[in-house]
Amino acid sequence: MDWWRPTGRAIRWSPVVSATCLAMVTLVVVRLRGDRLDQLAQIIITTTIVIGAVSGLHDPGRDVVHPLPVSTLRRLGQRLAMLIPAVVLAVSTVRLVAGLMFASVAPAPGGVALAALGAVGVAATVALTRRVGTRANDLVVFGLLAWVVGGISLGQAETPTWVNMTWSRWPVLMVVAATLIAVVAATRGAEA
Repeated sequence: MDWWRPTGRAIRWSPVVSATCLAMVTLVVVRLRGDRLDQLAQIIITTTIVIGAVSGLHDPGRDVVHPLPVSTLRRLGQRLAMLIPAVVLAVSTVRLVAGLMFASVAPAPGGVALAALGAVGVAATVALTRRVGTRANDLVVFGLLAWVVGGISLGQAETPTWVNMTWSRWPVLMVVAATLIAVVAATRGAEA
């Protein structure tokens, strides 16, 4: 467990913490306005937390750690071992608070759907890091935000769900495919 402290220091915690705080503030604002917590708000709140966690994969020390005899897959696994429980705790807390604050809460994306979105972010980060460098994670986070916002916009235009929210429509398929891509990319030399 000697990897715990250095890995925790290397992770960007501010995006996931900020997204969680923003979600809580959003719940308070919606409650104070007397509005209903609809599905759109639930999608935005929960996906923002997941995307914040994907942003935590940014590894500014990649060039320093790269020559060490630690595999990319192991370093990725260590970072995910810290980020995943934090995301589960954050999303669960936000859902609990929402349930306490509102009499009726619209359905939010399920845990598997959120895992699918996160898994796609992880796979894209791992696959793109060798080509783009440490900025790959920033590009992936931007891409995930665009994917969610584009999906919401297309949903408002009443396009079929399979077009606009593939991570929510086929979450198990997305998790399996993204996990395979991440493992292959990490074992084939792509940096994570």
